[in-house]
Amino acid sequence: MGFRGTSQTISNFASLSLVERAFTLARHISCPWDSILDQVNGEGSLLDIGCGHGLFLQLVKRKYPQMKCAGYDHDSRKIELARTAALDKDIVFLDREQWPPIDGMVFDYISLVDVLYAIPLDQWVSLLTIASKHLSSSGSLIIKETVNFPNWKFHLCLFQETMAVKVLKYTKGAAPHLMPVGFFEGVFARAGLTILEQKRLDSWYLWPHYLFICKKNSQ
Repeated sequence: MGFRGTSQTISNFASLSLVERAFTLARHISCPWDSILDQVNGEGSLLDIGCGHGLFLQLVKRKYPQMKCAGYDHDSRKIELARTAALDKDIVFLDREQWPPIDGMVFDYISLVDVLYAIPLDQWVSLLTIASKHLSSSGSLIIKETVNFPNWKFHLCLFQETMAVKVLKYTKGAAPHLMPVGFFEGVFARAGLTILEQKRLDSWYLWPHYLFICKKNSQ
């Protein structure tokens, strides 16, 4: 997405503080949102796990206003900011007390955008298993992460995320884990997921963005 649509993003988050707006704008510019949005056909429902300020959900509703959207984040402060900034009040935001979703609540799409890297490796399978439980049988699990190649992008991203998590403490989470693609493949298999598509999304970006599209295995 780059710089396209940045003015609308600034407008959408105008109710937040200057610092929060700057963070959201930087997030908008630095992530290939168009390629992620291309994985959604505009119908059905979507749950964004680790939604933060709700940027992806706002982008989805901007493009597909008919979609039913929900977001969850373990950081209660960000959930409150997301609720404040949401122009579309149809977006439902879940906080820590509402997680995991109630049994029987399923979604056509579940997204995790730069979420796994910030949680301990031994919790990845558990989180993905929860996501799979709430994904419809024909649904898509959309996972955008940063990986460990190319080498220079890996080191740049590792430095930035270490600053965010460990020094500035703006992002709540563990020390960043930028893992090889093969590691993700093994984790997905243990979580009962099949990879439908995977590809690099880092062209013209300084960060090693990588996309996985998964479905849950038949029971």
